[in-house]
Amino acid sequence: MKRSDVLTQCLINSGCGLSEADIRHGIRQTFADEYPDKNYDSWDIEISDQTANHIIKTVGRAMWIKVDLFIRDLWDAY
Repeated sequence: MKRSDVLTQCLINSGCGLSEADIRHGIRQTFADEYPDKNYDSWDIEISDQTANHIIKTVGRAMWIKVDLFIRDLWDAY
């Protein structure tokens, strides 16, 4: 599962009310805004399904997800 898939699933689980396409667009836009000198495709790598599922389970149905911080956390940790 790619990092963006993990973030997308967490946002869907949070009940943000956006379509999957809108969520994915928002992730890309946030990445471009926060990391203008970095390559999105280099960030959006596959992580193990076990790790992905652990993150999704841990985040659960969080009411508030800061996309910019989530991107950084996925970058730093995985």
